[in-house]
Amino acid sequence: MKRLDAFSLKIIAITAMTLDHIGAFLYPEEIEFRVIGRLAMPIIAYLVVEGYHKTRNLKSYWLRLLGFALLAQPVYMLAFSSGLNVLFDLLIGLSTILVIDQFRLGWVKYLLLVVVCILAISIGLDWWHLSILMMFIFHQLRGNFRGIALAISALFIVNFLLFFMLSKITGDETYLVTHSVNLACIAALPPLLMYNGFRGLDYRYFFYLYYPAHLLVIYLIKTNYF
Repeated sequence: MKRLDAFSLKIIAITAMTLDHIGAFLYPEEIEFRVIGRLAMPIIAYLVVEGYHKTRNLKSYWLRLLGFALLAQPVYMLAFSSGLNVLFDLLIGLSTILVIDQFRLGWVKYLLLVVVCILAISIGLDWWHLSILMMFIFHQLRGNFRGIALAISALFIVNFLLFFMLSKITGDETYLVTHSVNLACIAALPPLLMYNGFRGLDYRYFFYLYYPAHLLVIYLIKTNYF
């Protein structure tokens, strides 16, 4: 049965995200934290796409995401030293969908998608190309959950196989562990299947603010107690 509203999915996502960052900062050798944390991004990406389709003011929705991405960046830099926080992944993914829909690009949208994915890797988005591709899948196959499940599963399996083969060819396994762990993103599909389409409790700003706040708290715990 579809018993989970958007608020419930957000709770699952931020719980997984918090455990992921606890593992990254405080217990880097315990991979279980990172595996659980993989639930977060597919759920968040899915809800941003849902928000795109349901918002009454797309401009305000986009600007809100931009504003909180900029707000979170100093804290993210404090914690991770480099790169862009995950809200920029969502912002660029949302912008890509917006351009595709506004200009009705047809087959050209796939060329745009390739360009954006290359850009995502080049500028150091938190999830590289994967966040963009997830959001594109959720958008293109909206309403077809079987198609979404197959496409998301294929995305992470193919992504893992590519990095596995690359590591064997080059002898460099730098990113292999990360992309192995990313296979756990497929486990986000059952909660998404239970989504009932309703918003639930409306604490939208809490989730935007929670992201930098929890990073700051975990960073302070690490610097003072670990």
